Amino acid sequence: MELRPGAIRYIAEVLENSSHSDSVRVLGRLRKVDVASQQAVIEHEGATIPINTALLGEVEWRMGGLFSFIGEVDCQAGAKSVVARVCRCMDGLDLTLYRQAVEIRRKWEASGK
Repeated sequence: MELRPGAIRYIAEVLENSSHSDSVRVLGRLRKVDVASQQAVIEHEGATIPINTALLGEVEWRMGGLFSFIGEVDCQAGAKSVVARVCRCMDGLDLTLYRQAVEIRRKWEASGK
């Protein structure tokens, strides 16, 4: 299996525009985690998405913490989730600057680099 880099996407974009197996990087606040079922839910700007954490190993979860996940979109029974292969705590990240950086990067990528 070839691992592709995760495209930076907001949760709402993943829910609206992503297809099964798309490789994405999402950012959100941890709203729910169930270690036994290896599932978490993150939220950003009012949108939520389930995260399958089975591939991550041990993670120090903190409710309300800001986390970034890289993984593949999974579409089952009309619902989308992310099967995470990388998790990183992003507490302290300035979300306004993050949004600005994403917009600048997208403009640069659209210009043909």
